[in-house]
Amino acid sequence: MKDVVAACVGDAAALAGLHHQAWAETYRGLLPEAEIARYDLPFRLAQWERILARDNIRVLWVPGCGFGMMGAQREAARLAAWPEELCALYLLRAAQGQGLGRALLAGLRQRPFTAIVVAGNARALRFYAAAGGVELERRQEPVAGGTVEEIVLGFG
Repeated sequence: MKDVVAACVGDAAALAGLHHQAWAETYRGLLPEAEIARYDLPFRLAQWERILARDNIRVLWVPGCGFGMMGAQREAARLAAWPEELCALYLLRAAQGQGLGRALLAGLRQRPFTAIVVAGNARALRFYAAAGGVELERRQEPVAGGTVEEIVLGFG
């Protein structure tokens, strides 16, 4: 298996490319094309430059395969029970099914956390259920002029 490593500022361009490709692979058919297209490569590069400059987010990645990012809980109502939030966990389709997602999650996991999954993402839901995720809430979120159902999962 490939190595999971901590990301650093110099990894921004590579992470942006991975994020751009994995986002399109993951959400094509689940989100409107306009929503996928708005997160282009320049957007992702600027985003990763900001993320990697912060010291309150943990980012691990497997170069050429995928990444995971854990940070402080953004929802005040969940903070006491779920102090952290899995902000992202993406693998390129070709890298899935090799244990890399489990390795990334294990490396990031320190305290109870939440994760948000688009309801139609069956593969992600199976992965998170196997990792011990329990459904906390379903909600409708506005996306590109419509709505999408999100599932909030909790991990103790």
